[in-house]
Amino acid sequence: MCIFFKTDNFQLTFIAVYIIRDSEHNAMPQITTFLPIFLTQLILVRITHATCTHLPSGRCFVDCTDDVYKVVCESIDGNQLQYDLQTFAGLNTSFELHIWNSPGIGRLGATSFADVHDQIAVLELQNLENLELFPEVAALISLKDLTIGNSPKVRQFPIELIPLSVESLNFHATGIELFYADYTSGKLLPKVRYFRIHQQALTCSDQFFLTFPNLESIEIIECHINLGNLEDAALPFFTAKPLRKLVVTNNTFSSSIANFHLYIFDHIVSSLVVHESSDIEISENAFPIGKKTLQKFNQLSAIKRLSLRGSYFENYQTLENLFKGFNDLEYLDLGRTNIPIYKLGIFNGLPNLQILRLDGNHLQDIEERDFFQGLQANNFSVLDVSNNNLHGHIYGFEKWGKNLMHYDMSGNDVTKSLFTKRAQFFPKLRFMSEARNRRIFTNSSSFTEMKQLDVLDFSCNRFMNITRDFFNRLPPTLRMYNMSFCERKLTDRVIVAEDAFVGFPTIKELYFDRAFLRTNFFTKLQKMPPESAAALLVLHMAYNHIAYLHGNGTHFKPFINLEYLDLEANRMQSTGGAAFSPLKRLRRLNLAKNGIFSISVDDFRGLDSLEDLDISGNQLLMIAPGSFDMLLNLRGLFLHDNSFSHNSGPSAVFGIGRGRNVTHLSIGNLPYRCLEAEVFVRFPGLRWIYLNESTPLFVHMDPVLGVRQQMKKFPLHPWAELRMCDSFRSSTNEYAAETFLKVQASDPKHMVYQDLYMLFNPCFQRRLRRIKEKVENILCQ
Repeated sequence: MCIFFKTDNFQLTFIAVYIIRDSEHNAMPQITTFLPIFLTQLILVRITHATCTHLPSGRCFVDCTDDVYKVVCESIDGNQLQYDLQTFAGLNTSFELHIWNSPGIGRLGATSFADVHDQIAVLELQNLENLELFPEVAALISLKDLTIGNSPKVRQFPIELIPLSVESLNFHATGIELFYADYTSGKLLPKVRYFRIHQQALTCSDQFFLTFPNLESIEIIECHINLGNLEDAALPFFTAKPLRKLVVTNNTFSSSIANFHLYIFDHIVSSLVVHESSDIEISENAFPIGKKTLQKFNQLSAIKRLSLRGSYFENYQTLENLFKGFNDLEYLDLGRTNIPIYKLGIFNGLPNLQILRLDGNHLQDIEERDFFQGLQANNFSVLDVSNNNLHGHIYGFEKWGKNLMHYDMSGNDVTKSLFTKRAQFFPKLRFMSEARNRRIFTNSSSFTEMKQLDVLDFSCNRFMNITRDFFNRLPPTLRMYNMSFCERKLTDRVIVAEDAFVGFPTIKELYFDRAFLRTNFFTKLQKMPPESAAALLVLHMAYNHIAYLHGNGTHFKPFINLEYLDLEANRMQSTGGAAFSPLKRLRRLNLAKNGIFSISVDDFRGLDSLEDLDISGNQLLMIAPGSFDMLLNLRGLFLHDNSFSHNSGPSAVFGIGRGRNVTHLSIGNLPYRCLEAEVFVRFPGLRWIYLNESTPLFVHMDPVLGVRQQMKKFPLHPWAELRMCDSFRSSTNEYAAETFLKVQASDPKHMVYQDLYMLFNPCFQRRLRRIKEKVENILCQ
């Protein structure tokens, strides 16, 4: 733990080392030994927080709430960095060093890290636009992870500067074009297991990866790769041990020889060494796969996962028995290739195949050909044949459908039921999508015998007349039914029969978005059996034409167990008093993007269980004081994109002390520059502030908890998770939260809320300065 002793306006920094022992029952830890170790040089640090502080320059923030400290520096130069790092000199701790957006750094020599050469475990350099030389990190004997990103002037990769301790190397949009290493020189990096290159030009010297004898994973994504003269000896991915993972996706290629593209795939396959758990993704590179390559294809037969998405088969005559001997293969992605529908026997064998993706292959008119001839379907559970212009099932469904659980037929040309008198051949089907087809009618009796069906997706079809035949004989196992529509003309009005829901089953989730429904739709919906109305938990009716909700809960009385109601982007200017009052168990209400201009004290009366309320993107000018006082369980409140004044917006929604349970508050794009302290007084439990759709701030951090414990206890709201990486091609898991960057408000009146923490996430780095300025002004000074 970091302990700081205060002296007037400065604090003397030293480390208190103590031993903590948990009791057998994880009771409160007891301090048994307390041994202060004074630094050889005393550093004066401005007072900020007991466990999270800035270093002397004021440009580096330290989070020392985890075992491995995290230091985030921004707009710093080399001298300031060296001086700041002296704070950790001689301490028995390791830390991560993240340097962002620092144009003042032109080089990072050995002296930059000399005082902490044995303490840096992670070094990340992002957006150092003037960094010209590869950092001298050879002496960082504890370094495990090195990342250099968005630093275009770094043009060389001197492997002699990489310390032997490194386990992961990551390069993103640097100026390095040649990755060269002579593995015969004796300079090997035995601990490197992960090598990732993203968005840059790339040339690898012959057998480059042999320099890393224990390499497990190579990822090359969105790069331009120069293959030179493609000599037989220049095998690009030759490694000393089998690879567990190879990702070569969304790249372009060049070479000094004509027709080089004919040999690319052959060189990759020839160089690969794999084993039974290998995951190979060679996708979206527009590779032609020629006859010579296919003759060597069985070299990959030991792998478990294979993606060839976006590749191109040149010689159809060699595709028969293509995957023969792939006995361990469980996942196969051949989406957006050109597999011919007339070539049979491609899938001979594959006894352990579970997931097969064949989307975007123009497999039209395949109902009469045994395309899956020889496929062993004992474990075959997921089939994606979306976007193929299919009119019906692929031939042989009696065999390959027996264990199928997930079946995606979306984006085809299906006009009539696929399952009339065929449901018995799909006894285990749980998910079925016929979205984006040309269906104008469906009969629920086609699915009656599917005793395990859980999700049925008919969204974006051409239904015009919704009758009771759509619903009355659906299986009782069905949980979710999607009848939403895509963009439509006003003339494409959907007519819902008066008795459409008379035989409606006990479904938990119903989607009816973009159907141009009006308020009278609720009268028809209420005719479903009482037990079905009581079973409904989720109702989506976004982007319809509902103009008004009558008061006293007229529309919602049967739906006593509804938990989520989505009325986004309808045409409401207001709601009737207590319009939602029967919904005692409603947890989430979405009224975003309507035309609501005011809220009265009765609008949300009765919503005793409401946890999330989204009224963003309306035309709200006023919220009557105390309008949300009865919402005692409210956790998330989203007010962004409205027209409040200071006195009618966030400060009016709750009376003093009434909003104590709100943990997530969105206030982006309101028509005034900053927020008075009075706003935050109403939200004493606030944990996250969202300034816009992709900028979360952490408030009032608990110094006892580490960062990951903080995130686990108070995670991002799902609304923010969906938007925070909106323009970054990545999975959420890959860029999970690591630390926070603190911005301090100087006004002592704010006390609890003077420490705001920006989530440390690569998604924000490209706009960090703009966000920081906005954060610093969030509280009126």
